[in-house]
Amino acid sequence: MVIVVVCASVALAVTRDLKTSQDYQSTLVLFAPMGFLLLLALITSLVRMPEVSTLREVLLVLAVFVAGVFFSKVAGLRFTLLGVLLGAVAVAALSWFLYVDDFSSMGNYFNSAIAKGGVSGNRAIEYASSLIGIAAGLSLLHTKRRSFFALTPPIAFLIITLVFSGSMTALIGLTGTIFAACLLLLRGTRFARVAGFLALGASIASSILLLLLVTLREQALVIVSVFDSPRDLEARLVSWESMLKAFDPVGAFFGYGATFWLEGSAVGELANQPLKALNYGPFDISHSIYLDALAAFGIVGVIIIGALIWGVLRKADGERKAAHQWTESAAPWIFAAAIGITGVTDSFLAYRPAGWLMLGLLYGAFLGRMRLEEVFAARVTRNSVETSAGSVAGS
Repeated sequence: MVIVVVCASVALAVTRDLKTSQDYQSTLVLFAPMGFLLLLALITSLVRMPEVSTLREVLLVLAVFVAGVFFSKVAGLRFTLLGVLLGAVAVAALSWFLYVDDFSSMGNYFNSAIAKGGVSGNRAIEYASSLIGIAAGLSLLHTKRRSFFALTPPIAFLIITLVFSGSMTALIGLTGTIFAACLLLLRGTRFARVAGFLALGASIASSILLLLLVTLREQALVIVSVFDSPRDLEARLVSWESMLKAFDPVGAFFGYGATFWLEGSAVGELANQPLKALNYGPFDISHSIYLDALAAFGIVGVIIIGALIWGVLRKADGERKAAHQWTESAAPWIFAAAIGITGVTDSFLAYRPAGWLMLGLLYGAFLGRMRLEEVFAARVTRNSVETSAGSVAGS
């Protein structure tokens, strides 16, 4: 109920100044793509499982997502990123604090504070929170000395948290995020072409590695066993394979909404059968945001999501060339790298409503800048002109 009231209040604050048809058209462009996806998810969910609990599940996601969109539009890009950074620091600090019991063995303390689940009780959520906080912090860094010294300690604290999380996925995501930020820095120098080649090479190498990981399963498990337990990776590979086999044609194109992994779902039961046979399941997520998106929205929805991401990154690239603003141009790329790399083997955005709140914040902060800022800039200009005209007429 609180979320609904907040959404309604902020929505009125955002839309009350939209006067012309162009203003409303720009607002529609912002909300139409995600509105279509959520409507698609609602329809497919109720078709698959026509129950009140299914409707409640989708409406909860919708409310949390819209709350994130409205908050980011009111707060603006920089304050949204700062809030994400401070929130991640608070979560990590609380997780460390909860395990302050015995400093006689610092090694055991560091290994247990985050690896056992932290404040949320889920290690994946803990390291995802830190990783997103690092992405926000790197997006806010620029050449001003004051901000550099203010942001470096919290970023370093989150990096330490990730290093001691005991997760290979977290370390790979951290490496990819820092690598992406370094490439973006190079793009602003005379080594821009080198950065392009490095980005292309890293993308090709990652694609080949992922392909080998899926096709040469036994060899991949042997290599992973040197660094970490191969059980988690094997469970993921089995899950992905069984999940794709469980798709029916309609579900593949239009998705299953929120019902794929819900208790009582026929397709979820089918996907869990191989996992149960190997004592890995049952699962309630796919452990890959790409398969989560495919299961929720189908091929149609994935194409729309891809187009939205492409539009945001294209806009960010244009701003880099026009104004050389680090936060506006770098943030979408850094978040795309952090979520895209980590999301290959984890579904941290689908664990709890907090994941959809984060998506709402990013959607409003990034995609919203493509249209609504122009609307409000035009409104301010109109108000100034009207005020000036009134003053002239009065005199």
